[in-house]
Amino acid sequence: MRVLDLFSGIGGFSLGLERAGMRTVAFCEIDPFCRQVLRKHWPNVPIFEDVRTLTNEQTGSVDLVCGGFPCQPFSIAGHRKGHEDSRNMVQPMLDIVRELEPAWFVGENVEGFIDLGLDALCAALGNLGYSTRVISLPACSVGLPTMERHVWIVATTSSERLERFWEITVQAIEDGTKKLQGSDPRGSDRWDLPEARLCGVGERVSRRVDRLRALGNAVDPAVPELLGLAMLEAHNGLISRPAMKD
Repeated sequence: MRVLDLFSGIGGFSLGLERAGMRTVAFCEIDPFCRQVLRKHWPNVPIFEDVRTLTNEQTGSVDLVCGGFPCQPFSIAGHRKGHEDSRNMVQPMLDIVRELEPAWFVGENVEGFIDLGLDALCAALGNLGYSTRVISLPACSVGLPTMERHVWIVATTSSERLERFWEITVQAIEDGTKKLQGSDPRGSDRWDLPEARLCGVGERVSRRVDRLRALGNAVDPAVPELLGLAMLEAHNGLISRPAMKD
């Protein structure tokens, strides 16, 4: 499946979806530092800068449009102006879905989006011919040491395909939860590493502030990978999972 990754950040969405077996054909990211990171890891994938000016002539046909759209208008840590906030990019994102008509759409945002924009987004997707499912997941459900919740909006043009996706996803989450029961997510060496080794933001590392900001806004690839595997199985009737790279 061909993926257009909006609000790409440092590529968490694409990393997870590519692990599932998809292929990113274009990024769109306004932050210059994040674009540098994307160019390093995806040197052959075009990067566009503004979702408000992106067109299908630039991207070509895609099967999936995804994006962790800006959370500042909806976060409980901010003023929560919602659609009155100039940083709200829901409508430009919907305009791209309307123009490209992908088989799938996946959006991600903070839990504060639920009561400040979720119903309107689902209704708009419905008007475009999409059936929608919403998943609210705590980060610990994919093994991260926090209870912070994120909302994932998954939509597709076939209600039957969506229901199959939902069955697969619920089972995968239940299986993953069983594996975590009785264990401490922090027991993994991943969370015991020194700061500089964990995310490259030690005190004497160059562009530390940029790195911290990019990491803070990043989507953990574990959830897109889980969703991607379910979407592929629902879409194709099977899972074809490539070997994980070191």
